[in-house]
Amino acid sequence: MPKCEEKQVLTLQEMKILLLIPQSKKDAISRETLSMMLEELSDRSVRRTIHSLRAKGYPIMSDTKKGGYYLATDQAEIAQFVAQQKHRIRSIQKSITIISKANMINEEMKI
Repeated sequence: MPKCEEKQVLTLQEMKILLLIPQSKKDAISRETLSMMLEELSDRSVRRTIHSLRAKGYPIMSDTKKGGYYLATDQAEIAQFVAQQKHRIRSIQKSITIISKANMINEEMKI
C-alpha cells in the first residue's frame, strides 16, 4: 500500500474497485467481473481506474494466466509482475520491429 505520509485522494470509483480487489493471487478477480459488479462502469473505465490506482501507489497486480487482479502481499509478487510486464514489452517491441521492417520493404517496392 502507499506510504502513510503520502495521502492520496481516491475517487468513489477508485474506492469501490479497491474494496473489491482481493489480497490473494488465488482469488484474483477479472476486469469483466469487476465491471459486472459495478454496473455503472464499463470494462474500459475499470481498466483506467486500475491504472489510476497503480499510479497512486496501490500494488494492483494482474495475473495473465488466471485473468484477474489482486493486491500484492509481498515483494516476490511485485517482482513477478514486473518481470511479466517486461516480457510483454519485449514481445510487443518485436512485433513493432517486424511490422516496421515489413512496411519499409513494401514502401521501397513501390518506388
